[in-house]
Amino acid sequence: VVLNLDRRISVMHECHDQMGHKGVYTTLQGIHACFWWPQMGEDVKCYISTCHLCQL
Repeated sequence: VVLNLDRRISVMHECHDQMGHKGVYTTLQGIHACFWWPQMGEDVKCYISTCHLCQL
């Protein structure tokens, strides 16, 4: 369980940005393999929706 917001952002960065800017489903699968926190899916969707490269 990851409760710290800064750590959540770091985990999302590693799984999304460093793994080739995959979509919500793939990013969520990667994170869920090792981590869990409440409303993780919503956090991942929000993170990806603000990713500059993914919005191009």
